[in-house]
Amino acid sequence: MRVIWSREPYMRIVEREVGNVTVLDLEGKLTLGDGAPEFREAVDALVAAGRVKVVFGLQKLGLLDSSGLGEIVRAHTSMTSRGGGVRMLQPTDRTAMLLKITKLSTVLPSFDSEEAAVRSFS
Repeated sequence: MRVIWSREPYMRIVEREVGNVTVLDLEGKLTLGDGAPEFREAVDALVAAGRVKVVFGLQKLGLLDSSGLGEIVRAHTSMTSRGGGVRMLQPTDRTAMLLKITKLSTVLPSFDSEEAAVRSFS
């Protein structure tokens, strides 16, 4: 486990490996001013390293705005174009509703367990 970025109290990103899948646990805010640029840097580093199967742990994500959502979509596009993908793990009720309203839940699958999210890449 490695904390790849933290700026209290806004965003903390913890990176873990589960087999050939990277899990990024997100805690705090993923918004225009708070967390989105750092999230982009973390995703870009994964793509550059060829680690394109990623689960975003959202259970501690407090706030997600359109900019943060755009960064998740950007990550999805980058990773799927390289043979990988993105999975959502335990989104908060608010985040799940945002994904549903925007119809992104149809392209960004969500899972209740980390095991199921990782297994979905098989």
